[in-house]
Order: sequence, then structure tokens, then C-alpha cells
Amino acid sequence: MTPEQWAGEVVGLPYCDRADGPDEFDCFGLAMDYVRRVLGRQCSLSGYAEGRPFADLLPTATGWEQNDGGFVLCAFNSDGHPTHIGVIVGDYVVHAYGRESGGQVFRHNRRAFERLFTDLRIYTYVG
Repeated sequence: MTPEQWAGEVVGLPYCDRADGPDEFDCFGLAMDYVRRVLGRQCSLSGYAEGRPFADLLPTATGWEQNDGGFVLCAFNSDGHPTHIGVIVGDYVVHAYGRESGGQVFRHNRRAFERLFTDLRIYTYVG
């Protein structure tokens, strides 16, 4: 599956906290789905399904490496903890955003996404 095909299948699906597909996603679940379906590799994250706070997940995760050639764009707060994550597909960022009352998977222009956050880092999955 190409990144564009994957984006076409997930954009518009509903947001649900701790969901990693195939019918609903949160932001990190969406990144894990990309690794599985586009890269064809297994990806899981210790503590994810158990509800561990998102800000604690990526800094302690094995298999994720900061890399300018990566495909995951991660936003960090001023304390250096991740707050949101999206998948880079061409000139767009595909990301799941929502609250308890709803949300969905969006596809936004990468420049517009980057303007929303002050500290962005790019990662790739090497696990």
C-alpha cells in the first residue's frame, strides 16, 4: 500500500482515544497503523493500550528514532514532552485529532500544521 492510498482510507475516520484502527484512531494509533499497513512491519508501544499518558510514551519508546528523513511529525510542549503526532504524506500531515465528544482523522497542509506548533521533530520507525 502506498502512503497516498493509506491516507485516502483513513482521512475522515472517527477519533477515539487509544484506538489504532482499523475503523477509528487517536494520533499515535494512526502512526502505528501506518507502520503496519504501509511499511509492513509490526509496531506496538508498551503502555499505549493500558492508557499510559501520551507525553510519557514516545520518549521511552524503543524503535522510534529522530530523523529528518522520517515520516512522523511530532509536536512537543515547552517541557519537552510530546503533545501530538501526525504522519507526513507528501506535502500534507495526516493526523487524528479529537476530544471525548468527537473528532476525526484530518489531512492538513504541512506548512499549516507546522504553524500550529513551536517545537516539531521528525521521527522514523526503525524497530
